[in-house]
Amino acid sequence: MAHRNHFRSLLVLSCIVLLTACIKVPEAVENRTVDADQDPSPSLSCHTRTPDHVVASHQSPAPQHLDANGFRLLNWNAFKGDRENWLKAFVAYSGEQDLVTLQEAYLTDEFRALLRASHLQWDLATTFLRQQHETGVMTLSRVKPDHVCVQRTMEPWLSLPKSALISRFPLKGSREALLVANIHAVNFTLGTAAFRTQLRQLKHALEQHDGPIIVAGDFNTWSDERKRVLEQTLIGPLALDKVPFDPAHLKTVFEHNLDYVFYRGLQVVAREVHDTTASDHNPMWVTFRLSGPGRIEQPLSLGGT
Repeated sequence: MAHRNHFRSLLVLSCIVLLTACIKVPEAVENRTVDADQDPSPSLSCHTRTPDHVVASHQSPAPQHLDANGFRLLNWNAFKGDRENWLKAFVAYSGEQDLVTLQEAYLTDEFRALLRASHLQWDLATTFLRQQHETGVMTLSRVKPDHVCVQRTMEPWLSLPKSALISRFPLKGSREALLVANIHAVNFTLGTAAFRTQLRQLKHALEQHDGPIIVAGDFNTWSDERKRVLEQTLIGPLALDKVPFDPAHLKTVFEHNLDYVFYRGLQVVAREVHDTTASDHNPMWVTFRLSGPGRIEQPLSLGGT
């Protein structure tokens, strides 16, 4: 079985290499640049090996705090919006969410116009340009984050970066802030060195935050070894819990799940995952509330997700 999986990995990698001629890594993007190494915040610092820390963004008038007593999250790999029904599905899936973490978001003119009309805050950590449009990990919210930073790690064979986008949100009814990490993990490698490096960089940023944390994304954990690295490098040291979704509806490769939502300092009120034809990954929804002494008690008035 191990040899079969190894062969499959090489076959997929060969196909991806053939496609890289259609894309390019940007040297700069005209939108905001976040230089994480000069981050003035002691509670949120990012360190990367790349000289450019690029994040395209849009900000609209919005509340200044997430509700500590209950907020909704959608996590989804968008498959670059390549499916014909993706935009329609995104509108339906994201309509009542307070936070959305997308991987392989593709900022076409049509998607950008939709986001402007929705009055959502968003930040996009640009991975590469495809037909002159940015693609990468995107975090959207109905609340303006008070800090954002980006980490980028190169895929060793493809020389294309994978990104993590870290956002911090003040919480209404709490003395604490919520840290949300949105990650698309290094994928096309035979070993786990680059994958482990990416997770260590993310851990270094998150471990400086004492409050609640959400880590969501496509972790590309398509082998037992990658799952062990994820647990040993990130999940265990940060004492994160996993949101338990129905495994029958989760995206798998070689019978391993790829997508997860992890958390700390929060309670899971509701969670669900559904099959969709709008992407090759299925959307995951979670309703959280703050737990522990940092929360100011209020009645929970949240509908199900």
